[in-house]
Amino acid sequence: MSNSGKAIFILPGIKGGGAERVVLNLYKALETYLGYQCHIISLKNEVDHNVDGYRVHFISELEKIQKNGIYRLTYRKKMARAIDRYIDDNIGSDSLILSNMFFSDKVMSKSKHCVFHIIHNEYKKAFLDGKSIFKKYKMKRNIDNIYKNKPLIFISKGAKDS
Repeated sequence: MSNSGKAIFILPGIKGGGAERVVLNLYKALETYLGYQCHIISLKNEVDHNVDGYRVHFISELEKIQKNGIYRLTYRKKMARAIDRYIDDNIGSDSLILSNMFFSDKVMSKSKHCVFHIIHNEYKKAFLDGKSIFKKYKMKRNIDNIYKNKPLIFISKGAKDS
């Protein structure tokens, strides 16, 4: 049952509820049943869960990337480049890369690697309900730009339909 493949989960932080728990469970399942060597890259050094026994990486370079003012225009691309370099130098560019949650997806949409985006919730409900027509249009365009031409994995039929 040994695969020797590597899987990397990208998360904004390891705090909060559902998506983070799904990632931790999937990590253990891939290692236990498929023989993967799994890693978690957390974009922020935020941890609420017990991560003993998990390979968790915090990339110190990410904290130095500025997001304010004019830097906002290149923020995602610089973050993705730093993550790509870290993966290439420390884990392996042949890894299965799974981005989780909207903030990670925004960053990893700029990655040079093939990144699978795991959609954990119904974006229509989460981002569009109660918004003005203009804000809905803007958000839909933003979502399309992030996910166009990217492989998507939906956690449920509801998320897929949304």
